[in-house]
Amino acid sequence: MRIAILQFIESNCDQQLLAVLESLNISLLKMQSLADLADADGYVILDPLLDEALLGKLQTLSQDKFFLSFGLGAKTLLAAGLLPGTVQLASCMTLSHRHPLQTFMRFKPLYNLNAFTQNLSLKDIIKIDDQPVKFEIPLALSLELFNQGLDVFYGCNADGQALDDTPLGLNNKTGNVLALLPSMIDPAALRKIFQGLLKPYLGRIFQPAEPLSYEFRT
Repeated sequence: MRIAILQFIESNCDQQLLAVLESLNISLLKMQSLADLADADGYVILDPLLDEALLGKLQTLSQDKFFLSFGLGAKTLLAAGLLPGTVQLASCMTLSHRHPLQTFMRFKPLYNLNAFTQNLSLKDIIKIDDQPVKFEIPLALSLELFNQGLDVFYGCNADGQALDDTPLGLNNKTGNVLALLPSMIDPAALRKIFQGLLKPYLGRIFQPAEPLSYEFRT
């Protein structure tokens, strides 16, 4: 597997991420132009990249690739229309630090496993780094995300007790896009996510993100 890491030019790539990719023999795509993006099997997005040419290119690749973002990288997925509820969720996104005791997250029970989570256990309590962004989601929109199985992770303490009902991880409906709101997660859990991506996945034929029905009242 070959991964393209998308971030600001002046940013330093997370060393934990690089170590996990190297341990699994996942190579990094060296890009000279946007055209090279097509040679990657998936994309890890670490920053809010809003260049229109890049967003347009990501849209053309969305049906047979994997997309994983951390922190503010979720803005890229929303701007490219790769997550359901692009308009609604973008309106809900705010810069905000996590609950002071919320230093872990868990996979939500009773959800169908997707390409990213098929190697995780419901017992996994995942250590998270700083959370630079969160969603302030109205109850009706939160219920729609829940009913469609799109809010995949929630924040918790070390015992797994939920401390905040806003999602820390949003999935699209076909399982090839995942936006994690922490800036990075524990290397052991990160390794499990990429091990899942290395496995065959039944939902390999992906569909574009569908809109949500929720409408904001003015």
